[in-house]
Amino acid sequence: MILKEYSPIFEFLPIETLIKLKQKEYYNASGKSDNQGTSTFFIEFMLKIIKNALEDLLKVQNITLTNSDRIINLKDIIGINFFSRQDYLRVFKNISAATASRDLKVAVDDGIIEKQGDKRTTKHRYKNKKQNNVHI
Repeated sequence: MILKEYSPIFEFLPIETLIKLKQKEYYNASGKSDNQGTSTFFIEFMLKIIKNALEDLLKVQNITLTNSDRIINLKDIIGINFFSRQDYLRVFKNISAATASRDLKVAVDDGIIEKQGDKRTTKHRYKNKKQNNVHI
């Protein structure tokens, strides 16, 4: 849950499934951490699980997000805070500045986000659901 705040990819990783498959190792790492009074073993175990999940994800075909997907995913990351096009590009590193501008314009036109400022000072934020009938 914490990692998904940093990147939407973590929302889709089957962490629980991998832990269930390695339940004995999970409890061993947890027990070692408890016995030593440090969480090192448990953290190392969880990092291996996450690494394996990411490697498995990279093996499957890449899924291209649509502009709508990106806008929806960004809301989970940004929340109600203002954000710039640069912030958008930091989250979605594989798109161009032109694509980011188009995504944001469509979201503004659709009433999903509001825009304040102009050019370099432009900031965006998600509209309150009560302000419009758009459900994200």
